[in-house]
Amino acid sequence: MVAGKIDKQKAENLLAKNYADLVAFGTPSVTNPDFVYRIKENVELAEFDADARLSLYGGDEKGYSDYPFAKLVTAR
Repeated sequence: MVAGKIDKQKAENLLAKNYADLVAFGTPSVTNPDFVYRIKENVELAEFDADARLSLYGGDEKGYSDYPFAKLVTAR
């Protein structure tokens, strides 16, 4: 298992080369409430708000539940 500063492309490369069996995404999964959708549909991930670091896993909604959802991709 690997984690840390990994994007979709890096994850796919690690898995394809058998360097890892599992890739974990920490902060990107918190800052993107629709993380799986964004990865699947190749939608750009929301940037992490460094000012919200202290409240990332506690406190109020700032930096935890206030990240926006992506616009749905409907046309193919």
